[in-house]
Amino acid sequence: RRGWRSCVFNRRGHGRVSLTSPSFNIMGDAADTKAQVDFVTAKYPSASFIGMVGISAGSGLLVTYLGKEGDNTPVQAACSLCPAYDITQAFTKVAENYAMVDSHILTSMKKCFIRPNKNILSTKSQTALDNCTQATTINEFINSHFPFAGYETLEEYFSDNNPMEFVDDIVRPLMVVNSEDDMVCLPENIRED
Repeated sequence: RRGWRSCVFNRRGHGRVSLTSPSFNIMGDAADTKAQVDFVTAKYPSASFIGMVGISAGSGLLVTYLGKEGDNTPVQAACSLCPAYDITQAFTKVAENYAMVDSHILTSMKKCFIRPNKNILSTKSQTALDNCTQATTINEFINSHFPFAGYETLEEYFSDNNPMEFVDDIVRPLMVVNSEDDMVCLPENIRED
């Protein structure tokens, strides 16, 4: 009735769709998000407003996308729900403080990204595949998957995917929402500026 359209942007490996290349990024890929936004704006060129909401890993991806795109994004406003803030630190204490949660999320990550895609991922890096398969925590998995995200080193991965590297370059209104007792969005990582 209000003329709104909504859509969901799935990251590679989500939505029960197998990978078609040996590439995925746990935090999502800002270039993929740009391609998705470009597709939607091309399909609906007369849309008068584009807003985005990101949840969990998608919220950090939203921050990264908005920061990388700066004034070039057609997005006019956004909301980031429960971002990890600094991904170099966000997952380091989940296993220690919330072992069952860490185990559940890790199992889901392996089920989503690794198990259905072993053959294609092995063509990129058998070592990374083995390390992801053998990971015992979310943090170990994230620290092992960087070759599949297209990076030579973990440092390069964090430099190009950590939302905090790009937050200062965001020029659109962005509301960030999370609780102080979130398991991943650690209070010490929250910036109130």
